[in-house]
Amino acid sequence: MTAKVGSNVGLKCFVQQNSLMLSTYWQQALTRETQATSNLQNLPMSPQDIKCKFNHVGVAVDDLDAAVKWYTDTLGLHQIIAPAHMNRKQDPNGIVFRVYGSDLHEVKVAYLGFENQIGFEIFQFVDPPHHGGTVACPARFDAQAWTRGGFFHIAVTAAEPETLAQKVQTAGGKRVGKSVTLPNGETALYVQDPWGNVIEVCSADFKRLITS
Repeated sequence: MTAKVGSNVGLKCFVQQNSLMLSTYWQQALTRETQATSNLQNLPMSPQDIKCKFNHVGVAVDDLDAAVKWYTDTLGLHQIIAPAHMNRKQDPNGIVFRVYGSDLHEVKVAYLGFENQIGFEIFQFVDPPHHGGTVACPARFDAQAWTRGGFFHIAVTAAEPETLAQKVQTAGGKRVGKSVTLPNGETALYVQDPWGNVIEVCSADFKRLITS
């Protein structure tokens, strides 16, 4: 009986020791796997892996407050955070001055958003001052504007483009050309805000707009 008890105790100790060893082994294995996964996640992406989403667009005007009111009232954008007024004398190491360089000394920026999370920044450059289109003298949309290169319009989606175009005109904007009906029945047209910035108004999202 004593030998049997001793044998059971030894077996119990053997099982406990091996269980502890197995537990330690699996913990170490899990740690190695976690570390390996972390290392893979920290590896720089190859150019083939990079996928972009549209983030925001920026526009410059001579009157920030007026532009914020126009875009919120007319196109239904919303303010995300309060506007910022940045002055190099007060914050020489401010982010905007590190990006724009030594020529910029003072600027106001408003941060608006569309319903689909796309951002819309409005800039009023104070020093040096804005010298683009104004309400009194809007930027022209002509052959020179089309051919000078670079971005020359943004586009928004609205269920009733004609209704929005009329609202734009009532709010001080301008109609550009005629509306067009595409082969798939969707509608597109161009308008300008009071500063002359060009906005295309489409009745459907881009993929739907260009496919039948």
